[in-house]
Amino acid sequence: MLLTESTFYFAIYTVTFVFSGINPFIDGSAMIGSLILLLRFLLIAILAIMIAAAYQHRHVGAILTLALLGNFAYHYLLEMKVLLIMYSPIYDPVYRAIHHLYEG
Repeated sequence: MLLTESTFYFAIYTVTFVFSGINPFIDGSAMIGSLILLLRFLLIAILAIMIAAAYQHRHVGAILTLALLGNFAYHYLLEMKVLLIMYSPIYDPVYRAIHHLYEG
């Protein structure tokens, strides 16, 4: 059930771009972008299974905390600091500062 939910989430996300005519990989390689999305899908599926399994375990709070920390670590440490920079240099803060591409 959790894998189905995650699959629907990412399918709807992808179909939204396809039908709107927007290229989802305008900043970098479609191959690297697809691999990042696949890795994100796998992480969400694993964390969803952990959260569902927490209801059968004695240490529910610890499992939920680990799931939240796992999501935080992936998104802010691995994805933002490494993977997105490999996808496109526009996500590198140093590149953005040099080229005066500031957010906001």
